[in-house]
Formats: sequence, structure tokens, C-alpha cells
Amino acid sequence: MAGNITKIAIHHWKWQLGTGKNPFESVYKYPHDESKWFNELRKFTVQYQVKVNIEEADYPLQRENDKYIMELAEDLGFRSCELRFLNHCRLFLNVISLSDIVNESGRGIDPTVTNFKKLPGKQLSDVCIQHKPDHTKWSIWFRFINLITNARQHTLKQPLGAWCVNQDQIRKKFSSYRTSNMLFKAEEGKIYAKNIHKVAGTEWVGFSQETVETIPVDATPCLQSYAGWPYTQYNKKEDMHQDKCLPAAKSGIISHIRQKRINGNSAQFMRKVIQTELIEEYYQQKLGDVYNKVQWEVFQKALKQKKAKGALLKMLHGICATKKHLTKIRLTIHPECPCCKQDIEDQHHILKCKERSHETYIAFNEEMKKIFSEIKDTENILTQIFDSIVLQSNQMDVVWTFQEQNEIGWDKLLTGFVSQDWQKVMNKLVPDKRWTETMGKIVAGVWRTWLAMWRLRNSSLDTNTRYCAQMIDDNNRLSLHIIYSLREMLSKSVQQTMKRTVMEHLQMTREEVSNWLLMYTEVIKNSIENQDPEIWQRTTDDSITKFNSEE
Repeated sequence: MAGNITKIAIHHWKWQLGTGKNPFESVYKYPHDESKWFNELRKFTVQYQVKVNIEEADYPLQRENDKYIMELAEDLGFRSCELRFLNHCRLFLNVISLSDIVNESGRGIDPTVTNFKKLPGKQLSDVCIQHKPDHTKWSIWFRFINLITNARQHTLKQPLGAWCVNQDQIRKKFSSYRTSNMLFKAEEGKIYAKNIHKVAGTEWVGFSQETVETIPVDATPCLQSYAGWPYTQYNKKEDMHQDKCLPAAKSGIISHIRQKRINGNSAQFMRKVIQTELIEEYYQQKLGDVYNKVQWEVFQKALKQKKAKGALLKMLHGICATKKHLTKIRLTIHPECPCCKQDIEDQHHILKCKERSHETYIAFNEEMKKIFSEIKDTENILTQIFDSIVLQSNQMDVVWTFQEQNEIGWDKLLTGFVSQDWQKVMNKLVPDKRWTETMGKIVAGVWRTWLAMWRLRNSSLDTNTRYCAQMIDDNNRLSLHIIYSLREMLSKSVQQTMKRTVMEHLQMTREEVSNWLLMYTEVIKNSIENQDPEIWQRTTDDSITKFNSEE
């Protein structure tokens, strides 16, 4: 069922484009394409060289030298907006190729496609509904007609040749058809057939006629004079399937991407090829000259150990929701850390915040114990590596040199951008394994540590937020109890803004309750103190005592 729906959608889409070819493999750009999903899909296949074969039997070219109108207009240099206007006129006329707008001879333009004023306001077809274009769009259509025809004569500069399709496949309906020896004409629901005689090299139609049920499939449109002479010779390709104007139908879908045949799980295969290319292009632009100095094998090893998603993915791209980034995108005005209130909070501060520094090193050591349970780090190499990441500077022993890492930047260590300089360090730490694998595990361990500290930071903020919200709710409830207990002393204008009970007032949102108290509390207090200077304080003390006893 889904396959049939897709075929119907592609069938309609090709008519809207104005082509019978495979749009996924066409050299044309079709800037007039107004579809959404198919347009993005076609751009995707072109960008990543995905080869998709679909049937090309829809809307075939019908005659020799025939061309699709929209593709010819694109070759003629029409702009995108002009192609869109031209396409509206084409859809309204219900045509797709030159054979649909010329007469039976293949030389002259059919008058019905130029006299648009006599056409109805809405043109209906089996494929689409197109309302009548305005004069601006028709001017583009006539410009196209002028470009493909000789001046004043309205004859094609390159006439169409023999027919390549059978009579029942011709999209346009003609008044007369002929074979080599018969002429057929449809009138008043009946089909009349006459013999064609040839005398001294001249063809003419006899007077006797007979009624037939159907027109033969090998008949071709014929232009006939009033005197009975057929103006059009019988001209049809004998072997239509070998002619270029009728593409052979293809079945099945064969897909390639970047000259690689897709095999196995197609989604995973395409994702791997596309993501690899996108990552390379992204980081080449981001890192510039130092791109080739980064050991990307280490980065890939780390991604295999710990998949980048959620907060970690944002951290790797520098868009994690730290206070510094939120300030950058104007979602806050305070870049300071909400926990320590001292330093600017960036993604490195998550590891070195004084409120979590002890927990940070404990978490990192636990991660390293899981990864390197059998080695003894007597020279504290792992601690030096972590200090270099946290402090964004070289904290390694002086015996190691890091010229390339200095060029890449020590702040890039957190994101897994390491240089060849680390090979000697890793060989010293784990001699019997590849250094890229060892370093990849360390980077993945640092990422897990960062995620643990990020969750701890968010948890502490959530706790503080909940505590503050509870305090606001308690204060609002207390203030409302005081005000409602003194309701009889308030003016009618104030009472009209109040609810029937305190509980009904608390049904409002926290913000609405707070705004109401902010607007009326001071007014209510002054009004009551003017009547009795001590009653407000006495009622407040009684309400606090009552609330404490309830808790």
C-alpha cells in the first residue's frame, strides 16, 4: 500500500516539475519545484550522490526532437521566478512537452495555447488543479513561445519529427488520425473511417466512409484540408523502444552514495558515509590549519567508548547551556557560576568549580580505575592529564614536549583534540597497547566525569530552585491569610479583586498570586493601619503562630 502511494506521489510530482525523466538523476535543477519533502529529498540525493532509479514511463517524449517545456526553458536561461510563472501557465494549459503545444504537423503552434482569454478560470486535470494565471505570468509564457518559434510565423525553429508513441498514449486529443491507408475522424461520439488513395504521388481521401469502434494504436494525428487532402504524411517510428524519445522503463531501486554501493543496513551505511564527510567538513572549517595535526583516530576511539548525545554533544560543539553561553545568546545577563558565584561558568568550569572540585577528582579516579584496573600509575600521569584538561594548560612533566598540542590548544583537550605528542606518554603508561586506543579511553573517561559533574551541578540548582519556590508559596499563603482575615476592613474596590476564599485565590498560578500581592499588599496595609495601627501586626503574629503550629 505504501509503495503504491509513493508511486502516485512521484507521478504527480513529476507532472508538477514538468518532466518524465528521473528527477533524482537529472542534470536540471528545477528551481520552480514548489514541493517540500520531494524537493529536499532530491537536494539530498544530489549533494551526497545517492543514486535512485525509478520508472521513467510517465509522460514520455512523444516525437523526435521533442523536449520538456520546463527543461527547455531552463536551458534558455529563464530565472527562478520566471520559471515558476511559466510553470503555472504550463500547468493551467495541462501540457508538459513541445508535442503538447504544436499542431499535427509538428511545425506550428496550436492556437489554443496562445489565446488564453477564451480559456476557463480554472483548468482541471487528473493530476492537479491550477487556477488561471494573471497577465504577468502569461507574458513569460509568450516570451517562451517567441524564443522557440520563428518571428511572426509561429513555426518551430526545430520542427518535431516522427511519432514515438502509440495513438492511445498521445496526451493531446486531435480531430483526425491516419494510418498508411486509412483516415479516422471522431464526430458526435462516433468514429468514421475513410480510405486514403494515392494517385500520381498525391494522397486524397475517398468519399465513402464507415463506422469503426476504435482508432488503431499505430495511427498518428493528421491535419486534413477542406478538400479532403491529408496535409500530414504517416510518419511513425517502427522500433519505438530503441528511440531516445521513449526511455525504457526501469524497475527496482538501486542506490549508491559517493560512488559506493549501499549494502547491509542501508540507513547505517548512508549515515556513516554522510556523517564522516560532514564531520570532516565542519572541523576543517572550525580548526583551520591545525586540523591535520589532530589525531582523529583518538577522537573516534573516544566516541566508540562514549557516544556523544545530549549535553555531551552540546559540550563538544561549545553550545552547552552554561551561564557563559546563555549570556552569549542573550538568555541571561550574568555569566557567573550559579554555584560558586565567583568565576565565569564555561564548560571547563564545570570540572573546576570549587563547590564540586573534590567530587570531580573522585569521579575521575573512579573512571580511571574502571578502565586501567591493572596498571600502576606511579608517576601520576593520569592526574597530570586531568589537570591539563581542567586548567587548560600544560601540567605535564617537563620531560615531555608538546609542540603540536600547543598549536592545537590545551583548551581543546576536553573535546578530544589531541596531537601526536601524546604517543610517548601513552606508551609509557600502557606499553602493550596502541596509544590511540589508550588515549581514546582516557578522553572517554574525562567525558563521563564531565557529565557526572554536569548532572551534579544541575541537581544542586534544581534543589535550590525548588526550595525558593516553596518559600515563595509559603509567603504567599501567609500573606493571603492575613489579608482575608481582615477582609471586612477593606474597601469595596479592593474586595472586588479578591476571591471568595484563600484556597480559591491560591488556585491561581504562583506568578499571578505574587503579582496580586505586590500590587495590593502595601495599599491594604496602609488602609488597615489608618483604621487601627496595631491590628495588622497583631494579625500577622497570630497567623505566623498558627502556621508554625500546623507544621
